[in-house]
Amino acid sequence: MQCYTVATCAAVLGKPEDSAGLLPLDDAVPKAKYVACLTAFDSHSVNKLASKWVRTEHAALADLGPRRFHVASYCTQHKTGNAVQQVTEHLGLIRPGFALASCLGTGSIADSLDRELRAILLGDLEVMDPAAVDLELDAPEDAPQVELLRELFEVCYVQASGRGDDLERRQRAEADDILTFFASSCGHRLRHACPPGCCNPASVVPASDRLLSVERAFGLVNRFVCPCVSEPAA
Repeated sequence: MQCYTVATCAAVLGKPEDSAGLLPLDDAVPKAKYVACLTAFDSHSVNKLASKWVRTEHAALADLGPRRFHVASYCTQHKTGNAVQQVTEHLGLIRPGFALASCLGTGSIADSLDRELRAILLGDLEVMDPAAVDLELDAPEDAPQVELLRELFEVCYVQASGRGDDLERRQRAEADDILTFFASSCGHRLRHACPPGCCNPASVVPASDRLLSVERAFGLVNRFVCPCVSEPAA
């Protein structure tokens, strides 16, 4: 981007021998009464200065050859998007994560995330009898990690919604469900202590069905990783 200057644009697009360029001269000028150059830019300041340069050069050639016109078209996508974001956030109409969530909620991105998430849980989740969980997992040094995770969920998931107390209570409960489900995890090991009736309500033995535990884990984590979008598009 350091080389993206008006001089660079002029050198590439304003060659006098280029009949399709911004400033054709002499034999390169089309045999017509009126000559126009059309540009389609984004709203970068260099592009605006390039348009100003073209108009200045056309004015200098006003008495020579055909009449020249410059028609510049600027993309307003980013400016419009920024204005819409600020208005909707100010009025509380759409939460900040709407664009990302809507992208994740539809299309191949969501499908890819679902597959990867399910594959990780299938491969790594250990479903254990609570009685067999190592006593060291309840050691005091693990408490700060749990509190850190709780704080991250609170700031990045619960409070980020900006949608009021009801939604915050629901999302705080979802975060608690995730933390409770994986409470036996240690380091990089994903563990779930599954008592009787936990993931399989009909079971009277602990850790009875690993696949059901994986599906339950997927449902919990997917609420956070790929949330359902219910807001209408702006």
